[in-house]
Amino acid sequence: MRPHYIAVLFLSLLSRGAHATLRVRQVATLPSYIENIAVRSNGHLLLTSFPTTSSIYTLDPKVGQSSVSQLPPIEGANGITGITEVSPDVFAIAAANFSLTTGAPLNGSIAIWTIDFGPKIPVLRKIVNLNSALLLNGLTTIPGSPSLLLASDSFLGVIFRIDITQSTYDVGIQDTLFAPPQPLPNVGINGIRTRGKHIYFANYAKGVFGRVPISKTASATGAAEVLAQVDPLKYKIDDFAIDEEGNAWVAAHPNALYLISTIKNANNKKWNNANPRGIETNAMYQKQVPNSVFCKYERCEAAHKNLLENAPLYVGAIVLGNVARLDALTMNVATGLYLGLRVVYVALYVNTVNRRLSYLRTLNWVASTAILFTVIIKAGNKMASQDW
Repeated sequence: MRPHYIAVLFLSLLSRGAHATLRVRQVATLPSYIENIAVRSNGHLLLTSFPTTSSIYTLDPKVGQSSVSQLPPIEGANGITGITEVSPDVFAIAAANFSLTTGAPLNGSIAIWTIDFGPKIPVLRKIVNLNSALLLNGLTTIPGSPSLLLASDSFLGVIFRIDITQSTYDVGIQDTLFAPPQPLPNVGINGIRTRGKHIYFANYAKGVFGRVPISKTASATGAAEVLAQVDPLKYKIDDFAIDEEGNAWVAAHPNALYLISTIKNANNKKWNNANPRGIETNAMYQKQVPNSVFCKYERCEAAHKNLLENAPLYVGAIVLGNVARLDALTMNVATGLYLGLRVVYVALYVNTVNRRLSYLRTLNWVASTAILFTVIIKAGNKMASQDW
C-alpha cells in the first residue's frame, strides 16, 4: 500500500484578493488514501479514509508524525468520506462498506454517524442508514439549524437533508449542475460548504464550482449559479474550504490548488448610476456577500463619512493657523499628527470588530480633534493679541 502525505499550507496574503505566497510543509505520512479533513477546536486534525479503513486518523500538525493515531473502526464499514462539526467537538461522518473492486459503496451500507470527543473516550453513535443513497461524499451543516446536516451524493447528483435529532433523511436540494456525466460511475457533486445564505459545491467531473441560495430548512430558494469553471480534462475539483474573506481554496486532482472568490458583483457588473448609494443597492450587496464582508463594507463607509465630517474642521484649523501666522513648526507638527491619527483611525474602524477594542478608535478621534482645537485656540489667541 503506497503512503499518502498530509501537507499544511501556510498562506500569507500579500494583498487583499490578490496573489498569495504559499509555503508547503509535510506534516505526516499515512498508510492509506486520505479523503477529507476536519479541524478540532484544539487544532488537531481529523482525517477520513476509504476504501480500506473505517478508522479516523488524528494528528497534531504542530507535532507531526509522532502524534498520528487511529480511532476505533466503525462497525459494518471499511471507509469514511465526509466529515463536519455539528456542535462543539462533535462531528458527523459518512461511512460505508466499499467494494474493493469497483470502489463504490455496497447497497444499504451507507450511514451517518456522530463522534463525540467530549468524553475521555470518544463516543460513536449511528444516526441513520441512507438506503437510497449511492455515494455520500461532502458533509456540511446549516448556520442556525443545528439539527440539520447536508450530504452530497456524487452518483445521484443530489444533496440529502438529514435530521440528526429525528434520525430521518430526504432529498433536500437537486439541480442539474450537481449531476455527474453519464454513464456512472462518474462523480458529480463532491465537496459542499454552507456560508451565509448559500451552499457552495464542486462538481468533480464537470469542473463546476457554484452555489445555491438556501433557507434554514435546507430548501433551495433560487437556482444554482456557476461561480467558476475548471477544465475537467486537466483537473478534477474535489473538496474545498472557504476563508473569512469569502475565498474558496479548492483542491483539485492530481496536484493543484485553486483560489476562487465566492463574492460575485451584486449588480452583475452593471453600475446602478440612478441610485448607487440607495437602500435597495445596499440590500443587493448584503444578499450577495458573506455577512462578515458586508459588515466590513459598512465600517469602511462609516470611516469615510467620519473623514468627510471632520474635513471642514481640519480645513478651518489650517486656514485660521495660517491667517494668524502661527509658526511653521506648530503647523507642521499639528498637521502631521492629525493626518497620522486619521490613518490609524481608519485602520481601527475598518478592522476592529470587538466592542471593547472599538473604544481605541474613540480615543483616537478625541486626540485628533483635540489637535485641531488646539490650533484654532492658538490662532484665536494670537489674533486677539494683534492690533487689526
